[in-house]
Amino acid sequence: MSKYALITGCTKGIGKSVARCLGKMGYNLILTYATDTITALQSCTALHNECNTDVVALQADSSDKKAIDIIAHHVRNRGIKLNVLVFNAGLTCRDLFENMKQNDWERVFFANVHFPTFLLQRLLDEIN
Repeated sequence: MSKYALITGCTKGIGKSVARCLGKMGYNLILTYATDTITALQSCTALHNECNTDVVALQADSSDKKAIDIIAHHVRNRGIKLNVLVFNAGLTCRDLFENMKQNDWERVFFANVHFPTFLLQRLLDEIN
């Protein structure tokens, strides 16, 4: 039986390192990214070649609630059972506190709190 790991926000940095470790352990990888398709595809190719495992990148921005549907749809429609789920995606607002706008803060809060909570809720039946 195939093992699957879903890692959010992992086409570079810490997330990509976690993906590499899991790939080397034999997990098929589902990676999410927000906007940089070129880097995502390069990461998939590199991880596939290095780890000899299946790697898929999904454009699913954690600050957009549609991302939850995109990820859940992908997993469910392929009958995938997840063995590992890593919430790596996150945002911050780098504006000075006194300049921060409410819309910016709501986007950060959604990405860091609501997104992982409600994605996990949607994927409960798909977790082994």
